[in-house]
Amino acid sequence: MGPRTGRPRTGRAPNISLRINPDAYYVARIEAVTARKTLGQWIEEAIREK
Repeated sequence: MGPRTGRPRTGRAPNISLRINPDAYYVARIEAVTARKTLGQWIEEAIREK
């Protein structure tokens, strides 16, 4: 095998895209800001709670 190319691993999960109803996004964003979390953190916690 040849030398590795590309970016080194950062240890972080890759970004993903979600299709979501704009109204649901707005409500989720407000809840996340109220909880002083990023939208991604808030969504992860909501999924785990479910």
